[in-house]
Amino acid sequence: MNQTHNITKTRAEELLRFLPLFSDTKRKFVTQWDGAKQVPYPDDIKEFFRLAAQEWWTEKDYVNQFGGKRCDDKTIAHADIETIRTMFTFCVRGEYFQDGFWNTVLADGTVQKILKRLQELVPTLPE
Repeated sequence: MNQTHNITKTRAEELLRFLPLFSDTKRKFVTQWDGAKQVPYPDDIKEFFRLAAQEWWTEKDYVNQFGGKRCDDKTIAHADIETIRTMFTFCVRGEYFQDGFWNTVLADGTVQKILKRLQELVPTLPE
């Protein structure tokens, strides 16, 4: 079932508050990780991904919906809210398959670009 109708400005802003925190170019998203299974993420990163995993941001069929696309600049720049949902799901679930994935998508700016695109879409969202 499509959950896009549950995405509101308030729910988007809940995620957007992390954009300034993640946009600091000097920030390290993980420090002193020894390669152990449990990545020692700071609390704000764990909180962001917890919020991004909420049902209204989750596309259960994200693998098929994504259709082999990646979170590249062009895809992100033209993403609608449904594609944003799929990208968030891809980013959230990536950690289950690859330890340190969240660090990767934060360090390379993917999450920040998705958030900036979401910010552009906020005026189109219901209250």
